Amino acid sequence: MKRTNPTKKSKVKEKFKGFSEKQLLEYPEVQTWLRTVSEKSAKLYIKCLEKFCNWCKKSPEQLILDRDKELKSANPNGRTETRNLILDFRKYLEGQGYAPKSINTFDGCIRGFYTAVLGNAGIVNVKNYRDSFVTTRKDLVPILEEVKKMLDVVDLEEKFRIIFIAQTGMRVSDAVELRVGDIRRELELGKVPLAIQFVPKKDREMIGERITFLASDGVEILKQYLEWRKKNGEVITDDSPLFAGRSKKYGNKKVEAVSAHMFNKTIKDAAKKAGLGNGNGNYGRLRTHCLENSLLHS
Repeated sequence: MKRTNPTKKSKVKEKFKGFSEKQLLEYPEVQTWLRTVSEKSAKLYIKCLEKFCNWCKKSPEQLILDRDKELKSANPNGRTETRNLILDFRKYLEGQGYAPKSINTFDGCIRGFYTAVLGNAGIVNVKNYRDSFVTTRKDLVPILEEVKKMLDVVDLEEKFRIIFIAQTGMRVSDAVELRVGDIRRELELGKVPLAIQFVPKKDREMIGERITFLASDGVEILKQYLEWRKKNGEVITDDSPLFAGRSKKYGNKKVEAVSAHMFNKTIKDAAKKAGLGNGNGNYGRLRTHCLENSLLHS
């Protein structure tokens, strides 16, 4: 009978506690990766990495070391671990009930992490996730009558926000950056439709400067909106925001550019009031992105 040494402590495997977002941000690999994305995207990306690291129980450093080791392997069959890890992660997310579009977002974030740290050599040779743009909820792209319903239930400044996006197709993130000086010349010349030149925030390196147009009824509401602001005591200059909001910090007296969040809220609330955007309609939900794709500016 084999005796055990009572003085020898048995090794107990420490339970994996998982990584927090704060812990992940301390890794140099993660810091390098996040320098390649916008501040807004970084919040989403770090959440994706957190889920991936906790699922496979590997730190960002270990993921990169494993991939680097694969790349240096003389045996082609020894270069598939990361590829298989990503494919298995897809299956895990499917099993958790994630929508294809969400899985595609996770997939792109994780593969982008390897590329950002290791360069082109870190590209994982795997096809994009299938049905990447399929959503579980349908979107409703509004027709003219539906946009009119939204305009009927809002005040003047909200009306301008809605008709501007519906007619120009501009992203809200770009619209809130506009200044009165960007449209003053065209407006004073009486140009209809009114041309608006801008440089988009997203993919600006590839797209460059763009031009879009505001139709006659949109121009008329714009004029009314600017006059309304003047009557409320605002001194409008070329540097004044085209879409103005009042800061609660200064007792609603200081005029600032309206935030993208409040802009989006205006559109969502108007859709709900008009009976269009609650997500339970016969034809799907109406959200800001739908208004950007409205048939009014096709």
